[in-house]
Amino acid sequence: FDNSTKRGSVQLPYVSLDSQQNLLHLKSNKPMILPLRDKLAIVAYLEDLYMKFRDKNHEKFRIDNKTVITERLIQQMHNLSKLYGAEFYVVILDALPESKLHYTTGLPNQGINVVDCTDPDNMKLRVLGEGHPNAQLHTNWADCINQKINFK
Repeated sequence: FDNSTKRGSVQLPYVSLDSQQNLLHLKSNKPMILPLRDKLAIVAYLEDLYMKFRDKNHEKFRIDNKTVITERLIQQMHNLSKLYGAEFYVVILDALPESKLHYTTGLPNQGINVVDCTDPDNMKLRVLGEGHPNAQLHTNWADCINQKINFK
């Protein structure tokens, strides 16, 4: 994953857990930038390889704890929304069946609104060669959200 731009590198924020399982808001480590990266593809490859090696243990921890991290983040966003008097919804656009079941059954038990907008034709409604949602899938999602959320 190359997080560099024409203006320099980007440090993307992310969340993880501390030793007490509390949510930590972090900024990604500053990437290593080597000379000649804009001239030789091998230099960019070596930078990426170094970053993957450097962050390997932490990335494994985040993957192993992705459900707990996601749930803590959702709960934090829900609490912040309540604090400011806003309705909070989790909208599921695309998910594996077991993940969808987990969130659609578990989050409502915590008082969190969940809207399932997964589309049965999801994989057919993708931009060829890219895999990104096409215009029709975006329209389907927008229609679903509009039907299932009461906008005041």
